[in-house]
Amino acid sequence: MHIVFVRHGESTNNVLLAKLRAEVVDKTKYDKARYDREKSHDPELSPLGKRQAARLAEWMPRYLATMNIETAQTRIMCSPMERALGTAAPIAGTLGVQCEIRSDLHETKGCWAGGGKPLQNGRTGDAILGKYGEEHFTLSAEAPLHAAGWWSNDDGTAKECETTTEAFVRAHLVAQRLRAMALSATQPTLAMIVSHGQWLSLLMQALAAPTMGLSKVRLFAHDCTGVSSVVLPGVLGKNGKAPGVNIQGVNWGYHLDEEPAIPRSASHFILKGFGGVGRRPDSWTSPRSEAEIDVANAEEARRRGATTASLVVAALLAVAACVARGSKK
Repeated sequence: MHIVFVRHGESTNNVLLAKLRAEVVDKTKYDKARYDREKSHDPELSPLGKRQAARLAEWMPRYLATMNIETAQTRIMCSPMERALGTAAPIAGTLGVQCEIRSDLHETKGCWAGGGKPLQNGRTGDAILGKYGEEHFTLSAEAPLHAAGWWSNDDGTAKECETTTEAFVRAHLVAQRLRAMALSATQPTLAMIVSHGQWLSLLMQALAAPTMGLSKVRLFAHDCTGVSSVVLPGVLGKNGKAPGVNIQGVNWGYHLDEEPAIPRSASHFILKGFGGVGRRPDSWTSPRSEAEIDVANAEEARRRGATTASLVVAALLAVAACVARGSKK
């Protein structure tokens, strides 16, 4: 079973954070107190975030076609947070598939903004469907939303901030459900999860390295609308345990290029995944006009091309050096 992970588009909190970081030389020493005061507990997409989501929705059918996956074989699951819903909506609309809203796919910490703000319950399922409609969204029965709001305790009170350990445990529980889905006779050919940066990193770690403990390093970082792809085998290993996953790519951003491309080979994974070429530059988290976005797309495409060319040249020089050494023996 293929699993595609999608991070939401740029949110208004992302814009605020980028603004504060731009005011200091050391990006780690921005005004955190001001960020906590001004950020939202459930931010919407920024204008750029909506543009990113639209580009992703346009690109996704082409990507699925390369894997010979029909939209009827696709299951979309989404976080109940607004920025994820706003990203999933155009994808579900383009593919004509209902998106399942699940309470277990939210960002780490939950519906929490800090800064001494009152605790929030999050929206109810009815409120979400009232905004987005039921044509392309449905509420999960397996991971239901509480009647008082998706971030509610059993008694209806708002939850406290989720700890990192709790998020880590939640990631492993969801990973177990995904593995069970892959082994099921009724598995979808592709499961798409629209969620959040920190949470997706924990979930991918739980799938790729289930015995690894909680890491302080975000192993699978995703930029806004970054796309990752893995394959979960549909059979158990010889030892009766779930086999490893095949990671096809991490943090793809092809849909944001001036002429969106489609990943075709392992070299795309190396160059545009762990190699860093697929990462969006910091400037992508600032407000831009349509013209500025197009210019940024073109510059990013040229940068990718230059990086790829330099890696190819380096590889050819290494091969030539090996051949030369061999001829001298």
